[in-house]
Amino acid sequence: MLKAPIAALFDEYYSSHQHPTNRLTHKLAIPVIVLHIIAMLDWVRLATVPVLPGGVLTLGMVAWALTAVWYLRADV
Repeated sequence: MLKAPIAALFDEYYSSHQHPTNRLTHKLAIPVIVLHIIAMLDWVRLATVPVLPGGVLTLGMVAWALTAVWYLRADV
């Protein structure tokens, strides 16, 4: 069981995420944040690979591939 102050924080969090404006904000903002993180990871060059577009393997490509594998495994 959670202590009362922690339970109150979870209750407040849950109730604030039920408001339609908050839900819409999350549906728009979370994908933009994730896209931005992947875009920034794409700045980090890991290796030169001639068969890839641009000839460079980036951390963004690796993160995207690992995320895709994780998502596909989770949604079988």
